[in-house]
Amino acid sequence: MLRRTLPLVVVMLLAAAVPAVSAEDSVPKSQPSGSLKDLLALPADNIRDALDSEYRSADDRLRDGPEKTEAILRASGIARGMRIVDLSAGDGYFAQVLALAVRRFGKVWGNNDPASIDPATAEAWKKRLHGAGGADVAELALPLGSPLPPYVTGIDIVFARGTSHDAARRSIDRTAVHRSVLAALSPRGRYVVVDARASGEDARSAALCRADVKTVRKEIEDAGFRLVSESDALRNRSDSTSKSACADAAADRFLLVFEKPAA
Repeated sequence: MLRRTLPLVVVMLLAAAVPAVSAEDSVPKSQPSGSLKDLLALPADNIRDALDSEYRSADDRLRDGPEKTEAILRASGIARGMRIVDLSAGDGYFAQVLALAVRRFGKVWGNNDPASIDPATAEAWKKRLHGAGGADVAELALPLGSPLPPYVTGIDIVFARGTSHDAARRSIDRTAVHRSVLAALSPRGRYVVVDARASGEDARSAALCRADVKTVRKEIEDAGFRLVSESDALRNRSDSTSKSACADAAADRFLLVFEKPAA
């Protein structure tokens, strides 16, 4: 009896030790985004590497000059492996560059408030997320007044481009926005704020997609941040603050870099 049952027991044990292979399992699994060896092989200048990436389109490269993207990135201190947020991602042009600058092991969240994005921009954003170079960008679609969910924490840099005037134009509490950013950032994390310069803070300025730099600075400092640098790299003194900056990348802009206190 033992001789006849022993082979069956062996077969059963072997079957249990070898997992069944399904059609799904036969498909090669995606590999990790990179190893330490791959990371060390990347160029030391992550910003230049991002701007020159093969994943970027010719149209995006043409935007780099007027947008002064390199100047914004240099002022921010962005490095590989960082966790980054783009508060107002728009069509994803900037978020994609951020993702390329933090690769590999980095992460980017791009938020677009559904109430402030037009259909064409929303479609371009979706297309970019599913295109080359968009794999490391996570999509958020939250109101600007509360743009970051609880799970987005330990952030190294938050970029706010145009959010100051957008919040003012839509009567959103900017202090609430700043405090949401403060909560998401790691100690000594940075808050990089860019907007078109206005001659004062009023409804007309917001309608022209402009914000008053002194007002913005005071609001952010009152929220608990400290200013660490202010750059003139985006200045255009020939620009008139009385004209619309809504679709003008070359408008006179300010660039403020704040830091969350360590304590």
